[in-house]
Amino acid sequence: MSNQKSINYIFPISYMSITQSMIAMVIGLSIFGKSELAAEIAVVHGATLATFYAFSGNFRNIILYGKGQVSLPMMLFSRLIILIPLAALAYFMCMFLAGIDHALALVLVVRRCVEWINEVHLCRVEVQKDEKFALIFLTLQAVSLLTAFGLILIDEKYAIAALSVWAFLPLLFSLRFIVFEKMPPLKEIGKALSTTLPHFGSTAIIGFSLFMFRLIIFLLTDKTMAGDIFGAIAVGSFMGSSFANVLGPSIALHEERTGARYFPPFIKTAICFILFIGLFLVTASFFQLSFLELTGKKYFFWTTAGFSLVGGVIMIKAQSIKLALLKHYENADIFGPDMLIHILLVASIPCLYFTGGVKSFSLLYLINSVLSLLFYMSAKRFIKDNESAMLLGVSDAHIKFGISFLLIFPLFFQLSGRIFHTSELVLNSDAIITQVPLPISIIACYAGLLALGRYKKAYMSMTVIFLLFVLTVLTTIIASNGQIAVERYKFLLLFQYMLPCFALPLGQLFESEKNGKLIVEKAFFFTILIIVPLQLLSTWISGTIRLDHSVFFFSIYQHWEFVPVILVSCFLVSLFSLWEYPGYRKGFFIMIPLVEIYAAASCSMLAFFIATAGLTTFILFRFIRYGDKKIIVALLCFLIPVAGYFYSARSDFHFTQKYGFLKEVKENFFSGNKISLNKKILPTNLNDRFRDWELYSDSIMTDGKTFLLGNNKPFDRALATSAHNFFLDFIYNFGFLAILPIFFLVGYSLLLAFKLRGHIFKSQRLLGLCMVVFFLILVDNNFKATFRQPYPGILIFFLWGLLLNRLMTLKRKIAL
Repeated sequence: MSNQKSINYIFPISYMSITQSMIAMVIGLSIFGKSELAAEIAVVHGATLATFYAFSGNFRNIILYGKGQVSLPMMLFSRLIILIPLAALAYFMCMFLAGIDHALALVLVVRRCVEWINEVHLCRVEVQKDEKFALIFLTLQAVSLLTAFGLILIDEKYAIAALSVWAFLPLLFSLRFIVFEKMPPLKEIGKALSTTLPHFGSTAIIGFSLFMFRLIIFLLTDKTMAGDIFGAIAVGSFMGSSFANVLGPSIALHEERTGARYFPPFIKTAICFILFIGLFLVTASFFQLSFLELTGKKYFFWTTAGFSLVGGVIMIKAQSIKLALLKHYENADIFGPDMLIHILLVASIPCLYFTGGVKSFSLLYLINSVLSLLFYMSAKRFIKDNESAMLLGVSDAHIKFGISFLLIFPLFFQLSGRIFHTSELVLNSDAIITQVPLPISIIACYAGLLALGRYKKAYMSMTVIFLLFVLTVLTTIIASNGQIAVERYKFLLLFQYMLPCFALPLGQLFESEKNGKLIVEKAFFFTILIIVPLQLLSTWISGTIRLDHSVFFFSIYQHWEFVPVILVSCFLVSLFSLWEYPGYRKGFFIMIPLVEIYAAASCSMLAFFIATAGLTTFILFRFIRYGDKKIIVALLCFLIPVAGYFYSARSDFHFTQKYGFLKEVKENFFSGNKISLNKKILPTNLNDRFRDWELYSDSIMTDGKTFLLGNNKPFDRALATSAHNFFLDFIYNFGFLAILPIFFLVGYSLLLAFKLRGHIFKSQRLLGLCMVVFFLILVDNNFKATFRQPYPGILIFFLWGLLLNRLMTLKRKIAL
């Protein structure tokens, strides 16, 4: 064991001179008034993150303390093999997605190629403790960077020449390393790629998301503003990213060699200093102290820098947790937290833009840091898959019950700070996002992901969301053809589509094989037991037949179409699962007629259909499989009250509008006339659906590009307010390519259910969940854009994830 007490910092600093030099260039150019060039360099750097960093696979961590799984020659030649394709892809992204000057993009991509080789070389230097080479390399890197920076400040016409020398110079130091390194067998190179493959998911989502992060800001603002934002964030994030990619792995290697934990004292001092400076800059900018104007930068720049410095302190703590997870990477899950962190970060950009404007971008790195800390802490709780982990003294079962309850509870709030409670039947938000009612299930969904962890269980859903995000962003940028207004609209739309998707992994990781206590179904039962009677009572007190939006203390948004379908569906899930328990069975005899009346009162044909079809299926299943004669009582429980309700509502305008076609069907039936499904006999709203589907289909099929990538403008609302079909709506906006991950998951779910059909038809619990989930996905979403709405979308994705988990668990048990 070594007696060395401290780290030789020449190695991590020399490595930092490669990995952080482009960011240093962005900071310098931004501070010294070259914000437009800084913005362009930051976007190119983002493109190289989306390519080179994405395929780095946490390389330095594996080499320095990976216990010999991958050798340096294996890593070197595996990188050389994929170097040209990655460089071409990065250049394409810069040119065609961001519109960067081709010469600038080419030079900076070459610089990143050189850095990619230098990284492997410098790892060898650190392992061999070659201080002399590291010092020479660091010195010349610093000189070349300062020289290039100085020439650009003198005159930007020297920029390409100066950057070219700076880009190619580091290659000279690694030529001998490349030429004389013995190429390992192809099998070993394949081993290097396969060993780092589990880490590719993590680095890929970070790299691509950071590129999207910069590209979206680049597109939403002008170049000067974007350069200031990137420069200010880089100031604050420099230490956090340096710790994650440079100092952290070196500290871990030192701990591996000495066998003792170590945290450099100077970092502790730097943390306190940076925190003080950050808070000082935020305070000085808030009060607009005049000395900041002497720098030539706006108060916004220093506000962003201040918040970013505070975020940098938080990020160091977050990255120390991540490095600990990587050190135990056989049991750790990094892909899940990294995906959640960075997609939520990108999704926060349009949210901040449309609520607080460009000035709210000053919070972005702070948001990134807080998200990182929360999700890495969440992953650490379950590194040993501890099923009984407590959170703030609350048991896992109670946490799950609370999450399930809030997911279905139809309480809405507004970003203005109010609980949604209005006397208006139809809300007009005037396109102001702060006035739009948002369900509390959003908070429950993301809090649930943090509380439950165990992200390994949700790899399939995480991958689907990642691919959906990548394809949607790419088709948005390509189809928009550089039209800023279109990109702004579609990025906001993207946020709306992505928001509910994260309930899919929540559902998949919600239950374990050791924990199947029907928590979800019980929470659904008690929520519906509260909401349905109260809303019906409020409706009848108001003197109306059709369902009222008020539940005394708050109002339910979308109470006629979306919410009733979800509540009825969740009621059926609980009915199929809890009927066997006598205590719940008594409650169901009371709730069955109320839920059926609730579905009828909503005037939602889909809600009434799933309620009636679900109850009929349940009654037939119980009677045929178990000979349950008591089930006839349940049949009467929903037939008689519903018939009475329809009779009392026979003259109500809303009921006659929805169900008036039944009168003509009845008359034709009893008169012996042939009944045909023509436009005259079909309900008005269904005829409207057919018309909207035809309009959207025609727009989608305009040409091949539109079909694959989507339209570059919103649909004319004078023709149709909505596609009334999620799949058509999605393809119209983002193209067929973007929706492929959803189609894959639908196909996989159907195939899995088909293979397990024998076991499903023997399980009342699984049968009910399958029936509800496939109805919501394949029927409800074909008549409404349900997945696009937060409340129903979150519930459906959650139930879908729950079904996937149960079917996959059943499949594993059968295989054993």
